[in-house]
Amino acid sequence: MQDLIIGTAGHIDHGKTTLVRALTGIDTDRLQEEKARGITIDIGFAHLKLGDYRVGIIDVPGHERFVKNMLAGIGGVQLMLLVVAADESVMPQTIEHLEICRLLEIPSGVVAMTRKDRADAELRQLVRDDIKELLKGTDYERAPIIEVDSLSGEGVAELQKALLEEISKLEKTSWRQLSLRKVFRLAVDRVFTIRGFGTVVTGTPYSGSVKRDQTLQVFPGGQRAKVRGLEVFTEPVDTAYAGQRTALNLSGVEKDSIHRGMVLSVPGALEPSYMFDAWVEVLPSAPVPIKQGTLLRVHHGSAELMGRIVPLRQPVLEPGSSGPVQLRLDKEMLALPGDRFVLRRSSPLDTLAGGIILHNKPAKHRRKNFPAASDRLQELVEILTPNVDEAALVESFVAEKGAGGINVDELVARTGFLREHLEALLGKLDSIIVAPGEPPIVSSLSAVAELGNRLTDFLEQFHHDNPLSFGAPREELRKRILPQSSSSHFQFLLQRLEEEERISTRGAEVASAGRRVRLTPEQEMIKREILEKMKSDPLRPPSLGELREAIDHPQQQVSDVYFFMISEGDLIRISEELVLSSASLRQLIDEFRRKFPPGTQFSVTDFKDTFGLTRKYAIPILEFLDRNRVTQRSGDQRITLS
Repeated sequence: MQDLIIGTAGHIDHGKTTLVRALTGIDTDRLQEEKARGITIDIGFAHLKLGDYRVGIIDVPGHERFVKNMLAGIGGVQLMLLVVAADESVMPQTIEHLEICRLLEIPSGVVAMTRKDRADAELRQLVRDDIKELLKGTDYERAPIIEVDSLSGEGVAELQKALLEEISKLEKTSWRQLSLRKVFRLAVDRVFTIRGFGTVVTGTPYSGSVKRDQTLQVFPGGQRAKVRGLEVFTEPVDTAYAGQRTALNLSGVEKDSIHRGMVLSVPGALEPSYMFDAWVEVLPSAPVPIKQGTLLRVHHGSAELMGRIVPLRQPVLEPGSSGPVQLRLDKEMLALPGDRFVLRRSSPLDTLAGGIILHNKPAKHRRKNFPAASDRLQELVEILTPNVDEAALVESFVAEKGAGGINVDELVARTGFLREHLEALLGKLDSIIVAPGEPPIVSSLSAVAELGNRLTDFLEQFHHDNPLSFGAPREELRKRILPQSSSSHFQFLLQRLEEEERISTRGAEVASAGRRVRLTPEQEMIKREILEKMKSDPLRPPSLGELREAIDHPQQQVSDVYFFMISEGDLIRISEELVLSSASLRQLIDEFRRKFPPGTQFSVTDFKDTFGLTRKYAIPILEFLDRNRVTQRSGDQRITLS
């Protein structure tokens, strides 16, 4: 059996609550004030079975003062039940509610013309014409219009039949399939306590599934709560899925610490933000344009927040226009690409616009970057509408991060896809590479290719400036070329570029592919002189400064050749102050092993006396032998290793 949510819409006192009671037998007015005043103030809930569907109905208030309550309950609605009284016809909130349903892209609708007993046939025909004119040009243009007398029950069966027919036409989205793809999110629309059970919250999950005994995180704030019990349409269950009207009995949170507008989700999976990139459509009927920095009420899920709007393509969004914007909120909000929202002004309370979230963790756009940001958001609109292209969405967020990549956990937070589904998507994409690790890091192939171009250009100049260096130090290169990348990920990218024969590496140095360093005849002469002078006292060789003074060549050339010999292994750096020739070091180790066979214990003094060295030379050499596992220190003694 599939589950589905219907939401009522319409002007105050047009009979929405009475109609819901006629359909379901449930009175959705639960507040004493509602019963006393005879009007719906807050959202109410009912349910019924239609064919193979279990249908929840969210009854919303019609008064203009309570539109924010209407918006709090309309998330997750798949079908609009627009209610118009036959004796009053289309009224202001009829229009506003319809516009809100359209902005939120509720996919289908049915119209109930209530109080048919109060209007004759001629008047009902005029109202029917008004309704058709109202719906003209919208997705609800072909919605059936059913005349109903909710008190006598006349037309109720016909309305139920029309609802079932429209439900059957809806795209057969499997909410359980959606639950396998997306992280669980539920916008809280009601909080109360039950004696003996504690805190209970209700809502309709946007996505994912939740199990009894599962731990959830409350956004904003981050407090955690355990699910003690679950009900779907008032029936106890072990698991609740997206699209089901759900009540959760929570432990670990008090009633006063959680309220309407908060969101329950999986701990650590998603991130709230103060800023969002979005695409906004301003209603043609909007009384004012939306200007740069306009402060508006942002309705998302069951939340109402204040935020400023920054249009990115033009300074003003006129009525009837649309375009990319950045929302900058006063409080954090948890949202994902594809989420819908509504914009209203504070005073008077008018609905101005609606839109779709495109990016849920963008950088703050500066004016000079508005054109580039606009182009990027245009691409995201095309990816997310009319239906989400999941692979393209993933590719877009990966490409945004360049060669430095995005780790899989962050990609989950950007897209809302469960990690298992995300990894399955990544496995099908030829445009990306995945670096192993926990979490893995994903980069776009085109960005890695561009990184290769930047590296080769930089290395070409480096080799020109440093002709005797094999390559640039890897870590220095990372900080210059790709500073946002970790050292391990940069090494992974270098290995890939080396496999493609675009670069060469040697130890911690990076060079152009096929790099070979050859000394000129003059440099070869300097090399021979350096080695000759170091032979004079192999274990107490001259320093670089002494060599520069002793060799009759330009001092910079002597330095260049000296460091080249270190990089080639002709000279070995023992410490910052001591450098030996590789031949001298080999002779030292051979003689050392003869004097101190494996397993022999000896002291620093023993070593000094054997080789005629002072501590200035003995200590650095012994520490070098320790690092290279020739010896091992134990207190004041050392032992020769095999």
